[in-house]
Parts: sequence; C-alpha cells; structure tokens
Amino acid sequence: MPFFQIGINALNPTGRLGYITVNTFIKSVNGRALRQYFQDEALDLTIINFGGEQVFAERNTYTRICIICYVSIR
Repeated sequence: MPFFQIGINALNPTGRLGYITVNTFIKSVNGRALRQYFQDEALDLTIINFGGEQVFAERNTYTRICIICYVSIR
C-alpha cells in the first residue's frame, strides 16, 4: 500500500500511474484497506490480469498490471 500511496500522491490531476503487482490484493482480506483507499481517493483502477500465466520465468508469482488515474480533478 505505501508504494501506491506515494505514487498516487505524486500524480497530477491528469496523470496516470502503472505498477506491476501480484494479483492477491484484489480479492484477499489483506487487500481490503488498499481497495478502500482506491475508492476513497476517487481513483479509476484498470487491471490487466495474467491469471495463472507465469510472466517472469524464474519467479513463481501471479501478476497483474495496475493502471491508476483520478476519476475527477481535485
């Protein structure tokens, strides 16, 4: 969550932020606070989900790309 907050705080109103992340925060109990943060901050979240595909050859992780932008100008 801190990396999302730091990046989002650095965005200007027309900016976009992209992260390669693990896919667990979307449904996990541990990701609840992050999902609430996206909603509270009026953020638009676009997710590219690679499902069960192993994107990085030597890592056993499930990957998503998250693109974040503001829904409205503050």
